[in-house]
Amino acid sequence: MKIMALSRSNKLFCPVRLKEVAAIPEEVVRQRLLAHMISSLGYPRGQLAVEKDLFSAGMKRRVDLVCFYPVKDSMKPLLIVECKAALLTTEAENQLFGYNIQIGAPFLCLVNDVKIKMLWQEQYSMKSISFLPSYLQLIEKLC
Repeated sequence: MKIMALSRSNKLFCPVRLKEVAAIPEEVVRQRLLAHMISSLGYPRGQLAVEKDLFSAGMKRRVDLVCFYPVKDSMKPLLIVECKAALLTTEAENQLFGYNIQIGAPFLCLVNDVKIKMLWQEQYSMKSISFLPSYLQLIEKLC
C-alpha cells in the first residue's frame, strides 16, 4: 500500500471526503487502505462512503467504510470495512457483524496496519481470506 504523506498540521488528505483529517492511528490505517483500494484495486471513489452514520436503538454509530455498487436505479452496499489501530479481535469482528445487521453488505473486512481479514457468507459457513479482492472480483463473486 502507498505510504501517506502528513501535512505540516499532522493531517492526512481523505480522497473520499475531499478534506484533511487528523492523522490518528486508526485514520492512518483507513487512509492507507483507501489509497490502495482506489489506486490499485479499482474501487470507484464515488461509490465509497467514509464514517457513514448508523442509528440503532437510539444510538449513533459510525462504520469506517462502505463501498456501494449499482443495481438498476439505485446503489446497494457491497462491502463494509472496520479499521483498527490495534489487533483484530473477536470484539472487532462482532462490531463489524453488528454494523452489517443494518447495512446488509455481502462482504465484510477488518483491517489494521499489518493484517486484513476479508469475510463473507457462502452457503452455511463463513469464509475468510487474508487480502482484499479488487472491486471487480467482488462484483463477479455476486453473480
